[in-house]
Amino acid sequence: MRDDLLDHAAVVAARNAGRAERERRLCGETVQALVDAGFARHFVPRRWGGEEGGFAELVARSAVLAERGCPCAAWCGALLAAHGRIASFLPERGRAQVWAHGPDARIAAALAPPAGTALPVPGGLVLSGRWTCASGVDFADWVLLAAWEGRGAERRARVLAVPAGDLGVLDTWDSPGMRGTGSNSVLAESVHVPYHRTFLLADLTAGRPGAGLPRCHGAPAHLAGGLMFAAPALGAATRALHLWTHRTSTGTGSTGTGSTGTPGTVAAGTPAAASGTAEAHGTGSTAAAAAHGTGTPGTPGTGTAGTPAAGTGIAGTPAAGTGIAGTPAVGVGTAVAGRGVAAGTADTLTRSSGEVEAARLLLTEAARRADTEPVTDRLVARNRRDAVLAVTLLATAVRRLADTTGPHEDEQGTTLLRLCRDVTTVASHGALRMEPAAEAYAAAVLRPAAP
Repeated sequence: MRDDLLDHAAVVAARNAGRAERERRLCGETVQALVDAGFARHFVPRRWGGEEGGFAELVARSAVLAERGCPCAAWCGALLAAHGRIASFLPERGRAQVWAHGPDARIAAALAPPAGTALPVPGGLVLSGRWTCASGVDFADWVLLAAWEGRGAERRARVLAVPAGDLGVLDTWDSPGMRGTGSNSVLAESVHVPYHRTFLLADLTAGRPGAGLPRCHGAPAHLAGGLMFAAPALGAATRALHLWTHRTSTGTGSTGTGSTGTPGTVAAGTPAAASGTAEAHGTGSTAAAAAHGTGTPGTPGTGTAGTPAAGTGIAGTPAAGTGIAGTPAVGVGTAVAGRGVAAGTADTLTRSSGEVEAARLLLTEAARRADTEPVTDRLVARNRRDAVLAVTLLATAVRRLADTTGPHEDEQGTTLLRLCRDVTTVASHGALRMEPAAEAYAAAVLRPAAP
């Protein structure tokens, strides 16, 4: 991806972020900027004009786009890339159809959990069903859907590539956070799909190690899947920290004055640009109102629809304190001797900045491993663990920042709350849940060694 085109995409996404929030989807200008920046072709095989890129580059660029531009645009950009990687699992003839017009085919997906049925017929399968949370489906050329083939013990999940024009799109996405992702539902009614546009979901989960393929095309789903989902949250949280620090140091917020902290730095060391996205979505939510259990129709992307993250408390109510068990947020009030900084302000800045930086280190190192280290069950489980831990840290940090922010009538305060909702929504995604990640990590680490 070219840096200048990424910069342009960030400018366009920032300019249209308010519109995306209102319309609950990206506008055409933003989508085209994402495609021009190379997101759609990032993992596409070189044979079809793609880049066969790496995970570390995508994670870094998605975070930059979320920070300088719009988290929803970054989410859709990351998924455009991820879905191109998934489409590479199709048989040769299927790939030729998906990329018949070039490597920039716009691909949406709804894979987890599998839904609907794929009934065998001569020459292929007949697909019927409804899938939720297909981010970016409104502008997609193709949609990857996971459905059940067969019955009973013979049942297995299969991924089918379907032209978007063969499907119906239902306007169901109305989440407190990540509103601009357009993660609407998809409807298939007896759609014929030839076998060469399908593959088994188990092949994606297990990957194809040792097949002589580029690293990105043989990797198991969980090696970097969580990292790509987490990257937009990293950029959004970094931006939130920058805004909070600026409001506090300039006295525009009520968390204290005279802070010696400087405005936070963005990914790649570049100051965040002005967002131009003061519009709140009108839910009347409190500082961290994007609680996970709000009953919204799922979370962005291809994760489990409607699955709340553990420990969110009462639906619609922000988590108390810092979100870390036994560690309440320190109140504002006591001045640090000789420095003119309220103790609560210093505590908030220190904790939240440390959590954001720790999350960045976790994601950066995990993405490096995904690109370079031998693929083992332990590596996959470790990367999955680190993605979950990183978004947990990010969600904790932004909730604290939002909970200690003063009046929100100004543009920066309103944007900070929107970023908090966005990060919290990302953290509730099914692919970033702690329980399955912890089970997979424990199984990989505690499994008895082979004789």
